[in-house]
Formats: sequence, structure tokens, C-alpha cells
Amino acid sequence: MGHFAAQCRTKVKSKNVPQRSDKQTRRVHAVDVDDESDEFAFMIGSADESSGTIDICVGGVPLRGLLIDSGATCNLIDRMTWEDLKQKQIKCKSERTTKKIYSYASKTALQTVGQFTAVVEIPGCQTTADFVVIEGNGQPILGKKTAMELGVLRIGLQDHTCNKVSDTVTEFVSCHSQLFEGVGKLANYEVQLHINPEVRPVAQNARRVPYGLRDKVANELQNLLKQGIIEPAEGPSPVVIVPKSSDAVRICVDM
Repeated sequence: MGHFAAQCRTKVKSKNVPQRSDKQTRRVHAVDVDDESDEFAFMIGSADESSGTIDICVGGVPLRGLLIDSGATCNLIDRMTWEDLKQKQIKCKSERTTKKIYSYASKTALQTVGQFTAVVEIPGCQTTADFVVIEGNGQPILGKKTAMELGVLRIGLQDHTCNKVSDTVTEFVSCHSQLFEGVGKLANYEVQLHINPEVRPVAQNARRVPYGLRDKVANELQNLLKQGIIEPAEGPSPVVIVPKSSDAVRICVDM
């Protein structure tokens, strides 16, 4: 009583709790990496291997069932998986490593084979990542950094901000800029107006244009003629002049 059990010189082994040997197999579900010190692997416990996994493409070779671990700061692959990737001619740069990875509550480091760098891809996203190869056979781990770069892991609250319609329109116009050149006139096509032949045609008189808008209407008609939107016609064409907020005019034809 009154002192730390870890520093006690008279340790008593419990008869009810079995002692666990370092030689027992430990499943690695998370990895903590420190570039200036050793690396440590933490065993979270038995988990459903099908939950939280993702299929990716590493160096041009498909790799299924990687466990996404938000607590891991490096990527791990077992040797059997590495040998299978080599047989499938993975495109990567491999090298030896002196990194040490420790299982939880173990003083014995896991045996590392080496590490390699390759391009990791999922549909619509890719990044370059390092993978540490360890001895044995187990489930590969996708670390926090790589998972966030691929967009398959989010840390923190989700942003519920909706995309603005203006941003969507701007993106669409920039991707299809050739469709928005000029005035968007439908060329080489003649519109057919369906008219009841039993109705007697009536010739309407030309409507008077307000005196204050005559210059603007004349300029707008010349502009429409140059763009090929209108063409000269025989007979009167009654128009309706609609002033715009931009001090211009819109010319509408009363059919």
C-alpha cells in the first residue's frame, strides 16, 4: 500500500491470472511511428476483419482488405502479402530499414523485412506512400496519414456546408467552355410554326416605339443583325420594347 506496484521489489504473481508470454502471437491493429525513436504496435483486440477495410491498388497491383487504422502513423504489410505483390510485378522502390516495431506490452521488437514506396490508388484519388514489411502472415494496415490523403478517413466533425450553386455552375462552364462561346445560336435549322390553316391571317400594324427608346432600339437592332440573330423581313413586325436594369433594351416580337 502507498507505493507504485511497478517499482515494488516484492512482486507477487497472481494465481488466478495466467501470465502471458512474449512468444505468443499478437495481432497488430495500430502502429505509432516516431522518426527519432522506435516504433510501437498496439493490439486493440479481436475485431471483425471485414469492418473498416478498403480495397486499394498499390504500385499497379490490386490489394484487398486493408484495415483502416486512425491510430497508425505508418502502413504495414506482412511478408506473405509482399511476396504476392512481387510475383504480380508491383511497381515500387524497395529498401532495407532499421525501424523497430513493438507489440503492446512486449519488449521484443517485431522482425521487419524492409520497406517500399509505391503509388496507392483508389477510384478518383491517388497518393505516394511507404509500407513497412514485417515477418509473418496477417492483415495489412493502412495508416492515418495515407488514409486521410486518399479521403477514406476523416478526423473531427463533418462539415455540413452545402456546395453553392454558383460554384457548380462555374465549374461546369469551365469544363465545357466551348459550348458557351458566342450567343448560343442554333445554326442551320429552320423552325416551323404550326398554324391553323382555317384561321384567316390578320396583318397587325407596327407598334410605336417610345421616343426616348428609339436610339437604343435602333442600336440593338443593328447589334442583332450583326450577330445573325435576326434578319430583314417583309411587312410589319410588331415589337414590344422591355427596358433592362442595365439601361439596355430587350426587343420582343408579338407573333
